[in-house]
Amino acid sequence: VCTPDHLHADITVAAANGGAKAILCEKPIATTLADTDRMIAAAEANGVLLSIEHTRRWSPLFLKARALIRSGAFGPLRSITANMYSPRSMLFRNGTHSIDMICFFAEADPAWLFAELEEGFDHFTEYKSDGGHDPKTDPAASAYIHFANGVRAYYNSLKIAMPGSQFELVCDQARLEVSDRELTIIRGHGHTEWGRSTVPAEDAMYTYQLAALAELIQVLEQGGDLISPAREARKTLEIMLAMLKSHELGNVRVNLPL
Repeated sequence: VCTPDHLHADITVAAANGGAKAILCEKPIATTLADTDRMIAAAEANGVLLSIEHTRRWSPLFLKARALIRSGAFGPLRSITANMYSPRSMLFRNGTHSIDMICFFAEADPAWLFAELEEGFDHFTEYKSDGGHDPKTDPAASAYIHFANGVRAYYNSLKIAMPGSQFELVCDQARLEVSDRELTIIRGHGHTEWGRSTVPAEDAMYTYQLAALAELIQVLEQGGDLISPAREARKTLEIMLAMLKSHELGNVRVNLPL
């Protein structure tokens, strides 16, 4: 399902009710929680696999970073910082990837947040989707997100010429920097001495969208869990909608769930 975002729900529900075995839907999952819940209900009622195309969930580098955190080798994860820069650093169009990655690493429900949108977007109280064509219709934003397990996350996006994004994952004994370019482990031996080592990604037959398709086939045939299920994508949408609400109310704390 690769239509503009506000059209995802009806197509997904019709497909789930019409005999589809598996559905791969573009991100964000939808533009409202009501539409999202319709999609999830239809998929679950019909036993349909519903995977949401938050691409980095199938990236060997990001999977390796989460595996290192899960191993406990560096102590518990304390904070996540996601920075995204480009002229198209739009919250719903591209920011959804970064916020989904925050949830991917935090592995807990978001508890509360506060946020600020790009200047000139005080009118932006709901996302209607224009297909992501015009950056003027979708703001950059900054937010602090507190998760139920105590992980603190910072999301920052800027519409500037420099492109790219990066995540910093801070644990008790090290911090990891991961991007589409590389994964680096940084250990502090003292205030003036930091050791850095680059971790190679493990080989993968499929990555990104091809991996999403391969995973759907494998889970259909052999069972198992999807790495980007609809309920995870719902968390990402709820965070973005809560960010709009926080800004509208004067950048105040908004408790979750909405």
